Amino acid sequence: TRDNGIDRYDPASGLIGGWRAGPDDPDALSHPLVQSLAQTKDGAVWVGTLAELHRHDPAQDRYQRFQIGRGLSGNTARRLLAGRDGRLWVGSNAGLFFWEAGATGLVQIPDSRGERASADVNALAEAADGRIWVGTNAGLFSKAAGESILHPVRGQGAEDERLARLTIVGMLMDPDGQLWIDGSEGLLQLTGLQSMTDCGQPSCAPAVSLRNIGRELGLAAEPVGANLLQDRHGRIWTQRYVIDTAAQTVHELTRADGVDIGTAWFRSYTKTRDGLLLYGGNRGLLVVNPE
Repeated sequence: TRDNGIDRYDPASGLIGGWRAGPDDPDALSHPLVQSLAQTKDGAVWVGTLAELHRHDPAQDRYQRFQIGRGLSGNTARRLLAGRDGRLWVGSNAGLFFWEAGATGLVQIPDSRGERASADVNALAEAADGRIWVGTNAGLFSKAAGESILHPVRGQGAEDERLARLTIVGMLMDPDGQLWIDGSEGLLQLTGLQSMTDCGQPSCAPAVSLRNIGRELGLAAEPVGANLLQDRHGRIWTQRYVIDTAAQTVHELTRADGVDIGTAWFRSYTKTRDGLLLYGGNRGLLVVNPE
């Protein structure tokens, strides 16, 4: 939540508990404003608050804090991603970090110049080959599996500058390996990803190009909601729209559809194991059954 820590919710029975902040309790959340959540393969739930990053130990029901001295510069974990290999990827207000099992702190991924990245990370996605995609307020970056450097993603011709100035607020890697981007130009589809897979070198980053799907569908050049999720029919959802790229249709969600969560929050969303889509706002939680 924005000011009351974490609530646990069971769709069948409703609210069933949660965890509140206790700044003076080393085993509790240090701040009530929660910005991000993720669960790694070991069952631990990770929580990014306005103050620090926390790891919840399910066996002991306590939180472990990760502070500046333990690797998280700026203390703000804006976006969390549980990797397929068990790592936790942390998008912060000071670039990209990761944690792996057995570690006592976080490791920062430097940029291609060997410097500590300073961009605000708003979105993270992982491809089937382990490549990590990073969307920031200063363009798109990626890190290949087995590599320890973050590279800016280059565009073809004039699109290179376009990519560099793009503000990205959301991303989605779909089951077909297609990367969708939401940002200052609207909903975009990144093309040319196959060439990155085929180049044969971890640091290879050939030029890609952008297709403006939002413009093709008549949408304004602005974010469509940032919180991109896909249902089993291939439709892309946010708390604002249902976008069917195959049928070339857009449905704007309103109160008539049962959507009334007030001001929706960027990065407050997830898809459950049984296919429900969840979106948070200042009036509560939207639960969508896309079927």
